[in-house]
Amino acid sequence: PPTTIEMAKWQGNGYSMKSPAYKGQTDFKLDGKEYTPKGPRVAKGTTVSGKQTGDHNMELTYKLKGKTTETDRWELSADGKTLTDTVTYAGESKPGSETPGGARWQESNV
Repeated sequence: PPTTIEMAKWQGNGYSMKSPAYKGQTDFKLDGKEYTPKGPRVAKGTTVSGKQTGDHNMELTYKLKGKTTETDRWELSADGKTLTDTVTYAGESKPGSETPGGARWQESNV
């Protein structure tokens, strides 16, 4: 089954992404700056930066100690109910895995 990810608004134009399975949380904005994910399974030195790539798309780049480890491309469906995450791992030319329908968008003020 797909992994459940919860995404909600955070501090105005930011987002808060929670992964219950990994007990992790990442709060970020689509400003290209690096943010530090939180949780017991997050490796020390991990950062994430985000940018908007379209009206319903964003790209998150994960780094470990300054080196890119993966790039996630998120797309929100036209009805606003489904997020699709396409993951590309560093050193691979094509996406490693997709989790269509595995994410849940929550419209809330955090």
